[in-house]
Amino acid sequence: MISSSIGAALEWFDIIVYATFATTIAKVFYPESDGTFALILTFATFAISYLIRPLGGMVLGSYADRKGRKNALTLTLGLMMLGTLIMAVAPPMKWLVWQVR
Repeated sequence: MISSSIGAALEWFDIIVYATFATTIAKVFYPESDGTFALILTFATFAISYLIRPLGGMVLGSYADRKGRKNALTLTLGLMMLGTLIMAVAPPMKWLVWQVR
């Protein structure tokens, strides 16, 4: 129960951080032409995570049945950390566009 609570707390932390920095993420990762559309894309990306949850639950539930709950929790936390790491180290779109020109 404690490890599940820690996992849920980390998930909520990721959600709060994403929502807090949504405007910054929109400016850095999406085109500057329309700030409102960039913010919509940012929240759409966030919404996709909720659409994927049932699929993840089926896949990770099956994995937990075979390998155990502790291994499934560890995998889930690792995947969440990987997503956060990718956002932290991914180059901004402005930099990619500049490199192509």
